[in-house]
Amino acid sequence: MVCTAPGLLLAGCGTGAVEVSSPDVSDEVASVCASLLDGLPEDVNEGVRREVTPADALGAAWGSEDPIVLVCGVPAPEVDPFGVCVEVGGVGWLSSEAAAGDQSVPVVLTTAGGEPPSQPRVQLTVPASQRPEGPAAAMAELAPALKAALGPVPCD
Repeated sequence: MVCTAPGLLLAGCGTGAVEVSSPDVSDEVASVCASLLDGLPEDVNEGVRREVTPADALGAAWGSEDPIVLVCGVPAPEVDPFGVCVEVGGVGWLSSEAAAGDQSVPVVLTTAGGEPPSQPRVQLTVPASQRPEGPAAAMAELAPALKAALGPVPCD
């Protein structure tokens, strides 16, 4: 069984590996992303870290039925003139206005600023089932690892 979510394929939808589609990145970006992935916490928003497939994917996932998924090395998002940037723990996250207001859809957040290769962008997808508290909790719990690997990523 394969389940889908925006931009992701979720294999098994429970306890199996989560399929993560990695972007094509340079060796330098891949190295920074690997360092980030190694430093990520085992638990995010009360979800335990899960295996991802392929094993060398530049991503991580937490939780069972509807996992939170992080992907490193993503391109800059399209600019939403009404979007918001929220800074949590020294890491700025961009979100569209539509996602911020509609609690029935997943939230897709992308780190602000940053320039590859030293500061690749990171995308975080939090499923609708974990709203409204899930996005804020995930951003706060991931901030120390992101800052350690990427340095400060402010909104401005």
